[in-house]
Amino acid sequence: MTDCRSCRTWKGCTHDRSWFGYQEIRWCAYQVEWLISNSDMLRKGQWPAEETGSGPGSRQFKSEGSFVKASVVVAELDARLKSTGVCGKLLVALVESGGTLGTLDRDARDALYYISGWRRKVTSFRAWRNQRDRRVQNEAFLASE
Repeated sequence: MTDCRSCRTWKGCTHDRSWFGYQEIRWCAYQVEWLISNSDMLRKGQWPAEETGSGPGSRQFKSEGSFVKASVVVAELDARLKSTGVCGKLLVALVESGGTLGTLDRDARDALYYISGWRRKVTSFRAWRNQRDRRVQNEAFLASE
């Protein structure tokens, strides 16, 4: 199993995507997808247990309650999803119904890519999509010349 910090792009990710610890969260597309699918448990203040049966999925830090890490992550997820509007709601619905990165439609995939990344995007979701679409059109135009 590799550390998510070593991945340069989600396409080359070799991480076991079935469980992530709090210390591993880097907000890559696979982690965001995992966080959405486990958001109900995170909202309860519990980190999902690792499937190896080794006990609770997160370490308890003595300076704070065991629920704090899960609450912080789900609050950040909710804030990021809220900024995508209807596309974010579509993303949540598709992931909760079993959709994966390869099966998402364009709007949901755009929302996933927008909320992925170490920091929140400064530009609005709409401006980000427009900028990306213009970049793709310019690259296609330059390739055709």
